[in-house]
Amino acid sequence: MACLIFSFFFRTKLKSQRGTELFVEEGVRTVADYLELSQDMSEGEFVSTFSLPVLIEKIGIFPHEDEETSLLSGTVLVHEQSDLWESEDEPDDQDIRDARVFLLQKKAGSMGPNIFLGRAPTNDIVLAGVSVSKSHAQVTHIADTGRYQIADMFSSNGTYVNGEKLHPFVEHQINDYDPISLGPHYHLIYHSPQALYELLVSLKS
Repeated sequence: MACLIFSFFFRTKLKSQRGTELFVEEGVRTVADYLELSQDMSEGEFVSTFSLPVLIEKIGIFPHEDEETSLLSGTVLVHEQSDLWESEDEPDDQDIRDARVFLLQKKAGSMGPNIFLGRAPTNDIVLAGVSVSKSHAQVTHIADTGRYQIADMFSSNGTYVNGEKLHPFVEHQINDYDPISLGPHYHLIYHSPQALYELLVSLKS
C-alpha cells in the first residue's frame, strides 16, 4: 500500500544526493540513504534504531506570474487551489529514493517541546519552499502516545492536511501517509518508523 501511495504523491524528481556524503545536512537523509542503512534489518531492529517519525519531502509546482510576494516575510503569496497535488509526470521508484527525509526532532540548542517548521534558519526543520513562511507550522508530540499533531502558525499560505486547510494555532493529529502541504507548493508525507520501514521494504522488492 505504501508503494501505491507514493506512486501518487512523488511526481517531481529531486536532485540525488548519492555519490556525496551520506549526511547531506544535519538531520536530513534521503530515502536512498535509509535503504542503505536498513539493509538486512528486521522491522524490530529498524524501529529500535530509527525510533522517530519522519516527514518525506515532495517538491510541488512553482508559483505563477500573477502571484505576489509578501513585503513582510518574503513569502510568495499563492491563490487557493482545488488540487494541491497537480502534476504532469508519473513518478518512478527513483524519484522516491531521491526524496529528502526530515526527522521530527528538535535541533541542538532549540528551546521548548514543539518542533518548528519554516523557511528561517532558526526553525528545527528548515524548508526552503517558495510558499513556506519563515515560521510556518509547529508539530507537537501527544504525551504518552506515539502520535503527533500539527498546527499552522498563521502562515501566509496556510497549512493543509489531506487537502484540508487548518485554522491557525488549532492542532490537528497526523497519521501515517498523511500529506501535509505548507502552502500549495511544498508537500511532505508523514511516516511513523513502522510506515517508513514498510516503504523501504516495498522499494527493495
